[in-house]
Amino acid sequence: MASTNFSNGTIIAASWLNDVNGATYNGTAVYTPAGTGAVATTTQTKLRERVSIQDFGAKGDGVTDDTAAIQAAATYCAANGKVLYVPTPASQYLISSTVTIQSPFVGECASGIGPGGSIGQFLAKSNITVFNIIGSRLNIENIGVHFNLGGAATSGAVGFQFGNATTQFSNNFVRQCYVRYAYNAFKSNSVGSGTVWNNTFVNCRGDFCQHYAWYFDAPVGSTTQTWINCMNDGEPTAATSAGWYTSNIDDVAWINCQADDCY
Repeated sequence: MASTNFSNGTIIAASWLNDVNGATYNGTAVYTPAGTGAVATTTQTKLRERVSIQDFGAKGDGVTDDTAAIQAAATYCAANGKVLYVPTPASQYLISSTVTIQSPFVGECASGIGPGGSIGQFLAKSNITVFNIIGSRLNIENIGVHFNLGGAATSGAVGFQFGNATTQFSNNFVRQCYVRYAYNAFKSNSVGSGTVWNNTFVNCRGDFCQHYAWYFDAPVGSTTQTWINCMNDGEPTAATSAGWYTSNIDDVAWINCQADDCY
């Protein structure tokens, strides 16, 4: 095994680095977890336990279009049963068309970025649906979307759409998600067999939306939506700005929710 010397005289195994002869790490170094009964694996396998959108080339500089990289990461996670992880960007991840998410989706937040910050991790500059979330038994956490349109949003500007015409959104948990300056912040699918049922939303918020923070005009057969500690801070100058709209959904509960500054 190759080794190298650092300035302090420490000698370390270099199988996990580029060694002094230029050999490249191949991921075969052993990783041994702590604890009785823990099973050794390789460093490559260990590092691949978490999948980041930056692994697929997302820049998060607010200028580069990261749509393709984010969708590639999302597609991989859906196919391989992985959680899609969003590191805090240097600026924002720019998205230009809808990204479909079918796996757990978890974001990291820093001050001023993400849910509750002045901007979201994700930036849209056109009237698009940013995320279409479909599937069952998913956790969607700490994801923020910010529209910067140079004017009022139109009906195409949606932060999150749940379900599509053929796929349900069911038994999911959505926590600490945030959308700003959309037309509808959070929206259900409204056609076909893609019902929404038995979903819980906690500490989520829509700010300054032109229509509704929560627009759930769902297909017939949808049921059991629960909102806990959720909020709409409306756009008081928009004639259609409001908090919640639900249709075709049985068994709806709002617990400690707030709709503020609605027209």
